[in-house]
Amino acid sequence: RDKIEKALEQNPRTAKTQMTAGFIYDRLKDERKARSHFEQAVRLGRDDPDVLNNAAAYFCRTGEYKRGEQYLIEAADSALNRAPDVAWSNAGRCAKADGRVKDAEQHYRKALSLNPKQPEALLQLAEIALANGNGLQARAFLERYTAVAPATAATLMLGRRIETSLGDTEQAQRYAQRIKDEFPTSTEAGQLFDEAKPRP
Repeated sequence: RDKIEKALEQNPRTAKTQMTAGFIYDRLKDERKARSHFEQAVRLGRDDPDVLNNAAAYFCRTGEYKRGEQYLIEAADSALNRAPDVAWSNAGRCAKADGRVKDAEQHYRKALSLNPKQPEALLQLAEIALANGNGLQARAFLERYTAVAPATAATLMLGRRIETSLGDTEQAQRYAQRIKDEFPTSTEAGQLFDEAKPRP
């Protein structure tokens, strides 16, 4: 804290100094100061996608979803951004956390238009498709996801839910078995073992 206060005294007019201060005060749970420094970082570094991404992550995490989403869209549109698909995907996550699933879906689709192998966008679109009752589309998105990213207990459980919704109990059972075999200590495996217990 002392070092950052000194840096702020010596060089307060740089986005990097303000961003670092934001991170430190966020870690110290001083929300008022953290927020103020992230806002100043954006004012000083509005053309820097890294500044926008970092500030957006803070605002999305602390419930200021629309502000975070706006910064991510600006970051995605920046000519300096080497990974605009990631910014679009993060904007989708922020909108989804705010309960705006249609906006989230648009952002995820924009991410895929820039990078058809964007794993987070593929996974989230599989979740959204399943929630909308479109099991076949959910299956297609999950298949594309598993081609580019390693399986986790959560993605295997999603596969099980998708196959169950499509009435393919055999494939659903395969997913369940993989969870037990590959992730035996996961929450998902615990759910499966609980389900298998005989009811009193």
